[in-house]
Amino acid sequence: SLTRLSAHISRAKCFQITLTKVYNQAAFLEDLRTLYRSAGVQQKQTVFLFTESEIKSESFLELINSVLMTGEIPGLFAKDEMMAMTA
Repeated sequence: SLTRLSAHISRAKCFQITLTKVYNQAAFLEDLRTLYRSAGVQQKQTVFLFTESEIKSESFLELINSVLMTGEIPGLFAKDEMMAMTA
Protein backbone atom coordinates (compact mmCIF):
# COMPACT_ATOMS: atom_id res chain seq x y z
CA SER A 1 0.00 0.00 0.00
CA LEU A 2 1.01 3.62 -0.31
CA THR A 3 1.22 3.92 3.46
CA ARG A 4 3.79 1.14 3.66
CA LEU A 5 5.74 2.66 0.78
CA SER A 6 5.71 6.09 2.46
CA ALA A 7 6.88 4.57 5.74
CA HIS A 8 9.70 2.76 3.96
CA ILE A 9 10.81 5.87 2.08
CA SER A 10 10.89 7.89 5.31
CA ARG A 11 12.67 5.02 7.10
CA ALA A 12 9.84 4.68 9.61
CA LYS A 13 8.65 1.45 11.17
CA CYS A 14 5.16 0.45 10.00
CA PHE A 15 3.10 -0.83 12.94
CA GLN A 16 -0.11 -2.72 12.20
CA ILE A 17 -2.20 -4.89 14.49
CA THR A 18 -2.76 -8.54 13.63
CA LEU A 19 -6.31 -9.70 14.22
CA THR A 20 -7.05 -13.16 15.56
CA LYS A 21 -10.27 -14.86 16.63
CA VAL A 22 -9.62 -13.99 20.26
CA TYR A 23 -8.39 -10.44 19.62
CA ASN A 24 -10.21 -8.13 22.00
CA GLN A 25 -9.91 -4.70 23.59
CA ALA A 26 -7.26 -5.90 26.06
CA ALA A 27 -5.09 -7.15 23.17
CA PHE A 28 -5.68 -3.87 21.32
CA LEU A 29 -4.59 -1.88 24.38
CA GLU A 30 -1.45 -4.03 24.67
CA ASP A 31 -0.66 -3.31 21.00
CA LEU A 32 -1.15 0.41 21.65
CA ARG A 33 1.21 0.19 24.64
CA THR A 34 3.80 -1.39 22.34
CA LEU A 35 3.23 1.38 19.79
CA TYR A 36 3.58 4.12 22.40
CA ARG A 37 6.78 2.58 23.79
CA SER A 38 8.29 2.35 20.31
CA ALA A 39 7.33 5.84 19.18
CA GLY A 40 7.62 7.63 22.52
CA VAL A 41 10.14 5.98 24.81
CA GLN A 42 12.46 4.55 22.15
CA GLN A 43 11.83 7.54 19.82
CA LYS A 44 11.59 5.42 16.68
CA GLN A 45 9.84 6.93 13.70
CA THR A 46 6.64 4.93 13.55
CA VAL A 47 3.61 4.82 11.28
CA PHE A 48 0.45 3.30 12.76
CA LEU A 49 -1.51 1.60 9.98
CA PHE A 50 -5.11 0.92 11.01
CA THR A 51 -7.59 -0.14 8.34
CA GLU A 52 -11.35 -0.47 8.53
CA SER A 53 -11.07 -4.25 8.37
CA GLU A 54 -9.26 -4.14 11.73
CA ILE A 55 -12.21 -2.53 13.52
CA LYS A 56 -13.44 -5.48 15.52
CA SER A 57 -15.31 -3.44 18.10
CA GLU A 58 -16.68 0.08 18.37
CA SER A 59 -14.45 0.57 21.40
CA PHE A 60 -11.45 0.38 19.04
CA LEU A 61 -12.75 3.50 17.29
CA GLU A 62 -13.24 5.29 20.62
CA LEU A 63 -9.61 4.57 21.54
CA ILE A 64 -8.33 5.72 18.14
CA ASN A 65 -10.45 8.88 18.45
CA SER A 66 -8.83 9.55 21.83
CA VAL A 67 -5.38 9.17 20.27
CA LEU A 68 -6.25 11.52 17.42
CA MET A 69 -7.92 14.13 19.64
CA THR A 70 -5.55 14.27 22.62
CA GLY A 71 -2.59 12.05 21.80
CA GLU A 72 -3.18 9.88 24.84
CA ILE A 73 -5.38 7.10 26.14
CA PRO A 74 -6.45 7.50 29.77
CA GLY A 75 -5.27 4.59 31.89
CA LEU A 76 -3.11 3.04 29.18
CA PHE A 77 -0.13 2.84 31.53
CA ALA A 78 -0.14 2.36 35.28
CA LYS A 79 1.27 5.32 37.24
CA ASP A 80 4.35 3.40 38.38
CA GLU A 81 5.01 2.23 34.81
CA MET A 82 4.64 5.81 33.55
CA MET A 83 7.04 7.10 36.19
CA ALA A 84 9.61 4.44 35.25
CA MET A 85 9.41 5.39 31.57
CA THR A 86 9.79 9.11 32.19
CA ALA A 87 12.63 8.81 34.70
